[in-house]
Amino acid sequence: MQPEEIISNVIIRLITLNPFFGVLLSSLEKIKDETIIYNGKPTFATDGFKIFYHPQVLTLFTLSELEGILLHEVLHGIFEHCLKSRIGNRNPDLWNIACDIVVNIEIKEMGYDLPAASAFDYRFRDMLPEEIYEILNKKSAVFVKRFDIHMPLLDEDEEKLTNHILTAYEISKDSIGDLPLGLIRAINKLKPSKINWQKILHYIAGEALAKDELNYHLPNKKYIPYDIYLPSLRSYTKGSLIVAIDTSGSITNEQLIQFVSEIKKISYLVDKFFLITCDASVHEIVEIEQFENFLHRVYFKGGGGTDFNPVFKIIREKRLNPDLLIYLTDGEGDYPEFRPPYPVLWILTKNYNVPWGNKLVIS
Repeated sequence: MQPEEIISNVIIRLITLNPFFGVLLSSLEKIKDETIIYNGKPTFATDGFKIFYHPQVLTLFTLSELEGILLHEVLHGIFEHCLKSRIGNRNPDLWNIACDIVVNIEIKEMGYDLPAASAFDYRFRDMLPEEIYEILNKKSAVFVKRFDIHMPLLDEDEEKLTNHILTAYEISKDSIGDLPLGLIRAINKLKPSKINWQKILHYIAGEALAKDELNYHLPNKKYIPYDIYLPSLRSYTKGSLIVAIDTSGSITNEQLIQFVSEIKKISYLVDKFFLITCDASVHEIVEIEQFENFLHRVYFKGGGGTDFNPVFKIIREKRLNPDLLIYLTDGEGDYPEFRPPYPVLWILTKNYNVPWGNKLVIS
């Protein structure tokens, strides 16, 4: 089995067991590098944003151990262990060991396996790496149990890493399960950063519209030109998409242009695409054959109050049964009492609490 296939199998398993880690790991760059050697043996390395690996190292561990190792690398990024400002003038090797102890305790408590060559000591539980470093430094302790190398994170990659972490969290938070408190605190600490709503939109749309068996070995090259990074499909069956736009006057031209730009990319994934315009009542429902022409075909009426019920009613009456409904609105309006039998994604122009469905806020 090729190294890329081994890593893909680990990612697929992690997506099943814990979507947050699986999605985050799938978004980080994994780089095969035969120069990654520690103590004369092939190993892993990370700066928190990129994961490097010697191709031979993947044959040295079991699948469950590789899950723990890749989680180990991901957690260094979440806990910001590779920031230059945090490393400071400390001894890099001793700092690495202190950080390893922190993440390995988290991994063990989450129930994952680690290789025998892992720095681990429960006496340091609930300590920061800075505290552990000082204790180890005073004792002049030397740990030989290590399986990876840490590198300083490049300044230009700090914000990118934060966005990857928050994007993975937003995508998976409805099925995220119980994460350790320390991990939740670390994620909340990152919250002020801007979340890339476009990437989350593409991911959710891809998940809803993909019908057949997913192949995580390689991204679907067909959609890369449109900035859509989805797993490829063994055989691809396109679904149906409905886009509803609130024309009550709460959507600005700039927001509409942003929204249309992203929907255009997603439109290449579907066979059937319907556009519905609605404020307090439905004005237009149009089946779009060529997305590029849809703005010329649809007359945007409206300007009154907002009621979401008519859109769901007409979908039901016409038996459209979409694979996904995307609704652009400010979120203020009357919602149906019951969730429909198809997924709904609300694209909101302000942060409003919707009663059900997924939501994304246009920045």
